[in-house]
Amino acid sequence: MTHDVLVLGGGITGCAVAREAALRGLQVVLAEAEDLASGTSSASTKLLHGGLRYLEYGWFSMVRESLREREITARLAPHLARPLPLVVPAWTGRRPGRLTLRAGVLLYDLLAGPHPLGRGRLLSPSGVRALLPELATDGLRGGVAFSDRRTDDARLTVEIARAAAALGADVRVGARAVALLRRGGRIGGATLADAQTGEQTDVVARFVVNATGPWADRVRALGGLEGALLAPSRGTHLVLDRPMSDPGVMLLGERRGRRIFVLPWRGRTLVGTTDLPDPSSPETVAPTGEEVHSLLGEVAAHFPQWKTGPDAVLAAFAGLRPLLRSAAQATLDAPRDHVAVEEQGLWTLVGGKLTTWRAMAADLLDRMAGPASPATARASRTRPVAEGPPPGLPPHLADRYGARARSVLARAAADPSAAALLDGQGPEMTAEVDVAVEEEFARRLQDVVLRRLPFAHDPRRCRTLAPVVAARMRARLGWSTRRESEEIAALEARLRRDEAWRE
Repeated sequence: MTHDVLVLGGGITGCAVAREAALRGLQVVLAEAEDLASGTSSASTKLLHGGLRYLEYGWFSMVRESLREREITARLAPHLARPLPLVVPAWTGRRPGRLTLRAGVLLYDLLAGPHPLGRGRLLSPSGVRALLPELATDGLRGGVAFSDRRTDDARLTVEIARAAAALGADVRVGARAVALLRRGGRIGGATLADAQTGEQTDVVARFVVNATGPWADRVRALGGLEGALLAPSRGTHLVLDRPMSDPGVMLLGERRGRRIFVLPWRGRTLVGTTDLPDPSSPETVAPTGEEVHSLLGEVAAHFPQWKTGPDAVLAAFAGLRPLLRSAAQATLDAPRDHVAVEEQGLWTLVGGKLTTWRAMAADLLDRMAGPASPATARASRTRPVAEGPPPGLPPHLADRYGARARSVLARAAADPSAAALLDGQGPEMTAEVDVAVEEEFARRLQDVVLRRLPFAHDPRRCRTLAPVVAARMRARLGWSTRRESEEIAALEARLRRDEAWRE
């Protein structure tokens, strides 16, 4: 059988391409080697944003597109695009200054169009202190306030994959491309190997999309394509073991374009990010001690009352941005526009941002298979990815599942074992493990603990819950005792990789 589109890569880009292609009535196979969002798509700053800092570079069209797509995502998956107020303090002797920042947020509002997410406003020093009472005051000249949106990047990716599957896409998790097939001298498919059995299957398609992010050059090499398209950039984040409430903060770094976000995240404080060239294998990317201490130094300078030693770090994580290689250009200054490159039938989609997932996919399909019909283009912007929650649902479930929270509660009501709490530290139920396995493509312990449930940045709870979740998955998936132990060991290895900076 010849499919229309084979998409390699189950990050947010690949899932978006699968959804867009399925919306256009195409037969789609989506193949992901590990798990949905297991790479860059679960290692972001958890923001849907236009990119205020990009205005410094004159990237106005990219900011306008990002702001438009931010609001489209809010319509498509409202519970995964909540408003987030932000403050940018201005400091004596540091650029941009207070009035320049004010001009920036005015332009930001203008580029957002007729329905911006709140209006930016100028803040006096006392206005900043009122919002951020623990912020350092030496040299504080005021600041600006504006809004973007927060998201759960991994859950957004999973919901887009579910939307693609609901439209008929064949989503295969744990299917690694081990060869690219040629038909008439052009790439027209791939050999996929099952992660568990090793069984190989040839998938033939009219169009093959390489949406593997930092693995893109490795996939290109499977087809004999030479040279490197990418200059990956490592972004590291910290989760501090301290509570933080709105607003979030964007700190101005000493270097032009450098920005550090300090944001509320799952009851704790998220700090990031770095932007450093990293040619290493994506499988081994991890935070470095130098990056962690650099971020802690920024926090200590701006929030002197906070504990900022290594013990204050609950978790650290890193991912690689698949930036397009550009001669003699630092990764911090590299454009975040997406680029689609066609080579001998293989379409490689790199660059871009989490926020512009839908626009990237629509642009690729327009170029690859022809412009969408008006109805399809409208559906791309309006057909829900996930329904927002109705009133009355438990907030922790509503924020995670939207309207699907009702089915989680129905499972719990029908099965006492599903209603049991996973532990005594939070409201998460065993039913959520069942949902992850049966409705959200999870096949490994890591998939559930790190990406389906909200434990990724709390290693202590990950370790506590590992045997509980593994036992439930064993019952649902028919694992052997040996497989259960291997899954727990693999999760522990992953956690240790992200903790190696402490050594």
